[in-house]
Amino acid sequence: MTMDYLNKPEYAGSSHIGTREYQQDALETGESVFGAVFGVLCDGMGGMEDGGLASRTATLSMAQAFNEMDPEGDIPEFLVRQAKLTNQVIYQMPVNKDDYGKTGTTLAAVVICGSHLYWLSIGDSRIYIIRQDEIVSVAPDHSYALELAQQVRLGNITAEEAASDPQKEALISFLGMEELALMDINPNAFILNSGDIILLCSDGLYKSL
Repeated sequence: MTMDYLNKPEYAGSSHIGTREYQQDALETGESVFGAVFGVLCDGMGGMEDGGLASRTATLSMAQAFNEMDPEGDIPEFLVRQAKLTNQVIYQMPVNKDDYGKTGTTLAAVVICGSHLYWLSIGDSRIYIIRQDEIVSVAPDHSYALELAQQVRLGNITAEEAASDPQKEALISFLGMEELALMDINPNAFILNSGDIILLCSDGLYKSL
């Protein structure tokens, strides 16, 4: 997404299956009936059943909610509420009959109302703000690396032990949990400048660059 004060934000999306046999990423961009611009990206978890279905379901659920969202309302509160609702939708998806909680997906979502940017991040898909020659990720990955970093700060393990832990990239929060463990939103709007670019991407992109 590119922000231009003279026009509404421009938006576009693209996906590439890479070396996988089937696509587990899903992406929706659009403009709500009230004029807000939104983007939603989900990455189905490869180690779980029906990750692609989970990502598509979550993406469509969030996009529908954004399309009907009132930009004059409390957007951070809306994001928290919708994240919890979508999480329950994914958690209750039976991979097999009555088999709940067996699929999952990350979620990265943004909504732009005028020059105001709000975001929601769950998992390890990322949201970047690109301004001139700077690029910044707005939220940390919700992986076991967060807990390892805390153990390093407490002196329980060394930084080398944390870096070599084979589970460091395992997700500790994602859509499809019985209760969401972590989510990142910005309670106050981030003010965009003309020319700012907002990039949503899965780990398939940022791990390749």
